[in-house]
Amino acid sequence: MRACLIAAVALLVAAPTAHAQDAARLPLGSAMRELVAAPDGGAWITYAPASGRDRISRVAPDGRRRTVPTGTLLGGTLGLDGQAWFRTEEHELVHVDADLRLTRATYPRRLIGPFAIGTDATLWAPSYDDRMAHIAADGSVSYTPAPLPEECTAPGTEQSELHEMVRASDGAMWITDFGCDRLLRVTPEATTAIAADVTSFALLTADASGGVWLSPPGDAEVTHVDTAGAVRTQRLALGEVSDIAVGADGTAWFAHAGCRLTRVEPGGSVTEVAAPVVTHRLDVDATGRLLLAGVTRLVRFTPGTAAAPCDDEGPAVRLRPAGRRIALAALRRGLRVSVGERAALTIVSFHRDRPNSEEYSSSRREDRNRRTSGAETVRYRLSDRRLRRYARRLAEGRRPRLVLNVTATDADGNVTRVQRIMRVTR
Repeated sequence: MRACLIAAVALLVAAPTAHAQDAARLPLGSAMRELVAAPDGGAWITYAPASGRDRISRVAPDGRRRTVPTGTLLGGTLGLDGQAWFRTEEHELVHVDADLRLTRATYPRRLIGPFAIGTDATLWAPSYDDRMAHIAADGSVSYTPAPLPEECTAPGTEQSELHEMVRASDGAMWITDFGCDRLLRVTPEATTAIAADVTSFALLTADASGGVWLSPPGDAEVTHVDTAGAVRTQRLALGEVSDIAVGADGTAWFAHAGCRLTRVEPGGSVTEVAAPVVTHRLDVDATGRLLLAGVTRLVRFTPGTAAAPCDDEGPAVRLRPAGRRIALAALRRGLRVSVGERAALTIVSFHRDRPNSEEYSSSRREDRNRRTSGAETVRYRLSDRRLRRYARRLAEGRRPRLVLNVTATDADGNVTRVQRIMRVTR
């Protein structure tokens, strides 16, 4: 018996430890938006809850999380001070420290849009008057001449329209010029070079050696441009890229809004890696671990280790009674919506019962939002007013129709949508 216990303990010691762990779990019905890895191994995340204002959370390295409501924050980036910057749709900059203290500053409306942290620790943003703005953490703004080349003259192109901007590891700025279909590289000394001809790129991520990775929207093709302007393009088997992150060793990671990641080594070799969560956003923390953001989960994952099972299936949803017709008596008893697991459930009905009209109407009073604690059946009833209206239309010899839309979202953010179009009968 003692020998068996020793052997069991030895197996436990030798067994691999957990290589992925939840850094944060959001409430049912939430949706993560932005992710910024912190130098201490923590992170800032922003998310939209099921109701109410958007929120920002500071996730500590030990897993503790603090949250405050903020409104919608966009375009998160890490400053040279080790704190996060975000911008808003209301022309505000939000500086967030490790204690979740927020400093807000309004930026001039003449600034075009792309922002990046410069080597002077200010947030750079181009202006419509051909200047580059430098915005400090306290909101003060100074300007320098925009170090941009002459306007484009290639056939089919217009004028410069800067789309994305990121600071390279050597301090230069990479800027996509959507209007001129080109990628610009601006050195700290304000020397500008046209690095490559590009189309509109949605993602722009600096590498570890002064270069940059790019990925066009809706495409599986990714491009790397080095400091000399050499361009390498390759197509990834896993398809469209949803986010890019690069580690200190130069390894590039690509998320595909699925259960697998693509890893591209500095030498160009490509491998696919199983992820423990459906990954929409990702970043690399100071320890070299990946931060993988799903819809409702933030997971720390050590590359090169086994991933936990990844759930990418939406909840099972069943509507009863079945069929394309439903009797008014059955409607009075209520429709039954069965969900196979814990989920956020939204039920919305639309009705076509107006004389001589093909349009469908809806009523917010008949919408349902609720959370199930597990596998559960919910009874959905129309209002008495709606049922009386259906009865009148049937008495007039009309053929009213009911459309039921059901959306179920599980704890991993997987969504199932079911629609049933039914003719109401006597």
